[in-house]
Amino acid sequence: KDKIPTVRVHAIAALARLQNPEEEDDIVTQALLYRLEHDLSADVRKSVLTNIGLSRTTLPAVIARTRDVREDVRRHAYTVLAARVDLRAFSLSQRAQLLSGYKNDRSPRVQAAVKEMLLNTWWPRCNGNALTFLENLDVVSHGVVALSAMEVLIQAQCFDIAGQLALSSDVLASASAIVAHLTPERALAWLAALSKQPD
Repeated sequence: KDKIPTVRVHAIAALARLQNPEEEDDIVTQALLYRLEHDLSADVRKSVLTNIGLSRTTLPAVIARTRDVREDVRRHAYTVLAARVDLRAFSLSQRAQLLSGYKNDRSPRVQAAVKEMLLNTWWPRCNGNALTFLENLDVVSHGVVALSAMEVLIQAQCFDIAGQLALSSDVLASASAIVAHLTPERALAWLAALSKQPD
């Protein structure tokens, strides 16, 4: 409760050693969550992001900081999440929320942090496979976000579009086979690929 932000920053680093984020009623975790949401100092909020243990209890509050009023806090939240949380630990809606920062955040630095998370953490987790990546996004409910993510991957030349999305000649010989193979993920991947072709 000290009035000097620097003191609160150091107190958070010390308190973090005593937390048990797996327990919802843990008093230290609750104090950290309070500071994360209510502290007026961006440095204090960033310190909490750095030091808080991540669990089902704390993860939603950390994700919420990707919408913080301060650009540096938003960027730091993405950096922490990319470094400490596996793609599959997020719900489908959380994945979409995080990726939406690429298009919706006005800060180029935050957009770069989202792009870095996508390219350096999430994409490798999908073994460089575009369809596997899209299966982790729920393209039916979050198509716009998935499309913008695919555009980032295509711009970065992360995969061979034709090689990964091609249909075999057996499939192409039958309209019903084409429809059967045209999953929402494959359709969205082709849409992204075609939208990036020169006119």
